[in-house]
Amino acid sequence: MKNILIWGVSRSGKSTLARLVKKDTGHSIIELDHLRCAYQAMFPKTNDKDTNATLRLQDMLAKLLSSICHSNETDEYWIIEGIDMNMENLLQRIDRDKFVIVCLGYEYITPEEKLAEVKQYQTKYCWTRLHSDNEKLDFCKAWIKDSNLIKETAKRFDLKYFDTSLNRDKVLAEALKWIKNQLVR
Repeated sequence: MKNILIWGVSRSGKSTLARLVKKDTGHSIIELDHLRCAYQAMFPKTNDKDTNATLRLQDMLAKLLSSICHSNETDEYWIIEGIDMNMENLLQRIDRDKFVIVCLGYEYITPEEKLAEVKQYQTKYCWTRLHSDNEKLDFCKAWIKDSNLIKETAKRFDLKYFDTSLNRDKVLAEALKWIKNQLVR
């Protein structure tokens, strides 16, 4: 069995895919969003625009995830999902043979189309509900730009990339099937 790493931009289907995988495999989920929020609570002067704090967070997460997955003395395996990763740093710290790594993004969608999708799937628990449509549109523009970076990183490190721009549910089902195939290898 292997640990599973799902890396992608906001609203690309990471949490949904993690829950689907958990249902099939029983792996425990580590949501990096929760770890980032805990980090920001511990260091309140940091914020998303503080580049040094972001780099420290990414380094801390890489060390933590490496430690969790390498010190596994039980038969527990993990699904780690989030955006808060420096993939190059993380790949230097982990044994890739012990991981299935999936990258998610959406570069083939306009910001306006993504905004409509965000609003469609938004629940009362989504942080995006706290923002105006104009703010959400700005987020969508940034996420699409970040999607391109994730796709380039996936290509550079030979990682599997799924584009969830169109027919997200079908693409996530394909990603789940691919993950399950990788787990039996």
